[in-house]
Amino acid sequence: MKEKRIYEEKKKNFFTACSLEEPEWVPVGLDAITWPIAYAGKKTYDLLGKPKELTEAVMKIYLELDLDFCTDIHRNLMPLKTIEALGGKGYVMSSDGITIQHTMQVEIMRADEYPEFIEDSINFKLNVLPRRKFSKTNGTREEFKQACLDAFEQMKLQNETSMLLQNAAEEAGIIIAWDPMKMPGHPLDTLFDFYRGFKGLLIDLRRQPEKVEEAMSQMLEEILPMNLKIAEEIRNSDETYIIPIPGGGFHAVPYLNRKQFDRFWWPIFKQLILPIIEAGTKTFMKSEGKAGYCLDAFKELPKGSIIMQLEEDDPYENYKHFEGHMTLAGGISTSKLKLASIEDCKDEVKKAIDTFAPGGGYIFMADRALLGATDANPETLKATYAFAKEYGKY
Repeated sequence: MKEKRIYEEKKKNFFTACSLEEPEWVPVGLDAITWPIAYAGKKTYDLLGKPKELTEAVMKIYLELDLDFCTDIHRNLMPLKTIEALGGKGYVMSSDGITIQHTMQVEIMRADEYPEFIEDSINFKLNVLPRRKFSKTNGTREEFKQACLDAFEQMKLQNETSMLLQNAAEEAGIIIAWDPMKMPGHPLDTLFDFYRGFKGLLIDLRRQPEKVEEAMSQMLEEILPMNLKIAEEIRNSDETYIIPIPGGGFHAVPYLNRKQFDRFWWPIFKQLILPIIEAGTKTFMKSEGKAGYCLDAFKELPKGSIIMQLEEDDPYENYKHFEGHMTLAGGISTSKLKLASIEDCKDEVKKAIDTFAPGGGYIFMADRALLGATDANPETLKATYAFAKEYGKY
């Protein structure tokens, strides 16, 4: 690892900023998933199942930037070959060979199956859904066995890749800011992502809201013990600054109205997040769409406990929800990194740091993850990030 002292200074600086105090400099981070592979001149699909080669490709841009932190690329790289081994078609490789798309928005769980799910959600997850999601689970016993063995081998390689990516970042002196494995998924988001899909769940919230609530209660009973275990591990940690911190995002939230948010999402989120916050850490949240309508609710949580990355909401319009209460993550849009001049990007960085950095509670990064090869102009990104690191000194 680069000098451990410098790595520890970055952690301290990161936590100082996120504790609503002025750090020595504005922490600078990169949020990227498959874009670094394109930057290295490689194709994602060609590197899946090749842990060392994929890690070398990803780390090229990280080593060329002066970064304090990166986000959870080691967790967000979808295990496409594991899914393919089972005959799943919910995720596919895009024609560019770089990005992995989530394509399945069909009703995996039917609208009339809530009673079956509520009665035994574990059985539904293990014995009903897999047969719909993965075609090779419906073959002969030998075909099913072989599919499972192939998937297991691919998952081992995926886990090795994840570990190598994490270790490589740390060796380069880069903090991995957040880890979704430290925060159980919200039941409503899980229904949205994996069970009923976009259309199905939004219809259910209007036609059978009580069934949705019953299903979420069932799921909450299952994940709360996991949640409390995570909180206990955080509480018992000897680390002064726990990195990575728990992280999550808004999946269903951008598609809800405020009444639905207050009824279906917020009360359960507070049950999940408060034990983690009270254990002594912070939580990183991605807004993933327009979520400005609900940001005032986060003032109910302890000050300095939430770091929020805005995606489609204007940070300047929504800063009233952040100032003195939670940390804003942002400062440059991916559209500017893609299309604007270097000077325009520097002006945007200057404006963001001048506005958000005084007093702490601000970290610099783009508004969303970089995926495809054209999501950012490499030279513009490098110049912009170098300027942010220099200009952000207190």
